[in-house]
Amino acid sequence: MMPFLLLAVAAVLLALVISVYVIRRRLGRSAMARRWMGDGMFPRTSQERMTVLGWPALAGLCLCFALAALPVADGTLRLPAALLSIPFFLALLITQISAIPLPEAWYPGWARELRRRRREARAKAGLRRA
Repeated sequence: MMPFLLLAVAAVLLALVISVYVIRRRLGRSAMARRWMGDGMFPRTSQERMTVLGWPALAGLCLCFALAALPVADGTLRLPAALLSIPFFLALLITQISAIPLPEAWYPGWARELRRRRREARAKAGLRRA
């Protein structure tokens, strides 16, 4: 009983750490916090996708795991936790498939502006979208 509670608490703490990390990056108040978008014409695609969708999905999976690990009523929360984890898992999977574009609205405002400038710079240089 106690190890399951400790696992649940650890998973919640991990989800909180990931959430704080993502919020800091999305706010982009410093140059270091904005590095995930890259600079210039060429994006850091995997870091962008993880910040926009992957890390939040992973935090959601941690919370689902915590819910499933809670030692209550003979595991009655396991099925709802498993069902709730499906969209988070699919989001994590989509993060890894770079051919699927992420909606512009999912990016913070400052990142949308940077993406717009990148598109314009690529158009001027005659490059196609990478």
